[in-house]
Amino acid sequence: MGNISKLTQFAVVGLLGIIALATIFNYTNVSDNFMTNFLAIATILLVMLGLGGVFLDPKESQRIMPIKNTK
Repeated sequence: MGNISKLTQFAVVGLLGIIALATIFNYTNVSDNFMTNFLAIATILLVMLGLGGVFLDPKESQRIMPIKNTK
């Protein structure tokens, strides 16, 4: 877990949290429609966070797409 960016770790923790929330909601009989909307929004946010982590974290983006120095 050394070279994984902080945002990616946050996204993983968030995903686990969402799964936990989903289970809680499942047992407390909330309407299915609300659940699907909630999970869809949460998943989209997490994917955006993960991608944002790759593009915002300079080390990550350098590792994936090295930028040539123009000097």
